[in-house]
Amino acid sequence: IGALLENKLKIEELAKANSKLHDNEEVLMHMARCDALTGLGNRLMLEEELARVLLHAERTGQPGTVLMIDLNDTYGHECGDLVLQQTAKRLRAAVCQSDTVVRLGGDEFVIVTELAPNDAKEMCDTLRCEIQRPLVLADREIRMGASIGYACFPLDGVTSTELLACADRAMYSEKRSLRSGDAE
Repeated sequence: IGALLENKLKIEELAKANSKLHDNEEVLMHMARCDALTGLGNRLMLEEELARVLLHAERTGQPGTVLMIDLNDTYGHECGDLVLQQTAKRLRAAVCQSDTVVRLGGDEFVIVTELAPNDAKEMCDTLRCEIQRPLVLADREIRMGASIGYACFPLDGVTSTELLACADRAMYSEKRSLRSGDAE
């Protein structure tokens, strides 16, 4: 009987250890896929989500859009983290719950949505308005702008590489035209 009780205790200990390992694995997976500063997804999550959405689009014919957003750099480093956190909240609130918002790095964000191509410009305008609303941080009002480019699938590409490159080109094209417009 003593051996049976000892085995039962070992089994219970192993079950607890296994449960703890599973919990730790979930925490590590979350950390690997999320940006620590903003709580948004990161590049790994972006790749996973784009693969999922593109496969769904291929199967169903449902179009979608990838938007790339680059904030202006006029807010200064002292407010940088707070600006990024507030921008992340605004972007998340401005899109559908089913859309994916990630921080690509620095002050660049990407949104993956199943939005139809003819609605993409309107979404860009909405996002731009959200970003341009003044932020009050440490008794200081900060105004930002952003360059936003987008690519629609399958129209502009059918792979994540093609879509991100197309959205990036469109974003930098907008950035160049904003700069040349400011110079006038």
